[in-house]
Amino acid sequence: FPEAVAEAKLLMMSSMNILLPASGRAIAVPSQDMILGIYYLSLVKEGVKGEHKLFTDVNEVKIALDMGQIDLHAKIRTRIGDRIIQTTVGRLLIHEILPSFVPANLWNKILKKKDIGILVDYIYKEAGYEVTPRFLDDLKNLGFKYATIAGISISIDDIRVPENKIMHISKSKKDVIEVQKQFSQGLLPEQERYNKIIDIWTEVNNKLASEMMELVKGDKNGFNSIYMMADSGARGSAAQIRQLSGMRGLMAKPDGSIIETPIISNFREGLNVLEYFISTPGARKGLADTALKTANAGYLTRKLIDVSQNVRITIEDCGTHEGIEITDITSGNELIESLEERITGRVIAEDIIDPISNEILFAEGTLITEEDAKVVTEAEVKSVVIGTPLTCKVENRLCSKCMDKS
Repeated sequence: FPEAVAEAKLLMMSSMNILLPASGRAIAVPSQDMILGIYYLSLVKEGVKGEHKLFTDVNEVKIALDMGQIDLHAKIRTRIGDRIIQTTVGRLLIHEILPSFVPANLWNKILKKKDIGILVDYIYKEAGYEVTPRFLDDLKNLGFKYATIAGISISIDDIRVPENKIMHISKSKKDVIEVQKQFSQGLLPEQERYNKIIDIWTEVNNKLASEMMELVKGDKNGFNSIYMMADSGARGSAAQIRQLSGMRGLMAKPDGSIIETPIISNFREGLNVLEYFISTPGARKGLADTALKTANAGYLTRKLIDVSQNVRITIEDCGTHEGIEITDITSGNELIESLEERITGRVIAEDIIDPISNEILFAEGTLITEEDAKVVTEAEVKSVVIGTPLTCKVENRLCSKCMDKS
């Protein structure tokens, strides 16, 4: 069955499945240790051996590194092509595995998970299937090698507790006593008392979290192991670091309501008996949900496939002028997905108008490219109406304009 073998190779080989069908972005990107190794390579350390030296090319840099004449994180100057650029030794090692057409602004910086994804996307768009798999392999090897050399691991000394913690907690306790006093005097209803106490502890928790992140960021000039793991996107988050060195904060009951007594201690200091007891319902709920919700998620996935497998794109344009207005997706102050990312590859259902000049930036029916999306962001447009399968007018089918580019 030579044809079947050839077809299976073409369709199923990992090197032929670099893009995610859902969004058209690269799915074959490094994770965890690989990201940590690349991030470590791209960091800068001030005042180290060999700083500000000038080198002819990357080979001279590698010889100096092997001889112990320069540090891996030293700022140096070297010639790349016909220009002399300022970079670091580690970033030059990353540049060495990159195809020659990759611009310096994509690699000559601290590379986090998102930046590495952008790099893979760029190389795939410029060079396709021939170059990208080889580059991904080289990136994997480089990441693992320098994650090992970095020797990054967790020490209790990496967990830095903010000095002002006791002061912030004392102030919050006084504020809570004041609220309780107002309630006992009949000045506050029960619900408002509860809300105010939750707000007090949430505010102090956020304050401690920001102070703690600044503390670990400045520790060892940005080479704090726990900070590197979270900042690179390899593992962990600011919320988890907060529980290690700030305060665990407010816990939820199994019914979703918040227990108004917070856990003031963190994992470094250790929890007392009451705090441990308060934290148990949340831990139990997490395990129970994992066991019970897996089946529901699998069943829903199956139902979605049953519903959508016969939906095909049959015509180019259904002629509808309807669409859905989309904006940035945010959670509190955190940006989950930007408008720029959401409109890339979509056809717009209404003209995009510059909010300052009132000029039409893009007319209805335009397919928005990455460059177009950047123009929309720079013009500070806050929302865009796009075509979507939800408003498509083709019966039992879809048109390509209501779907996205992918």
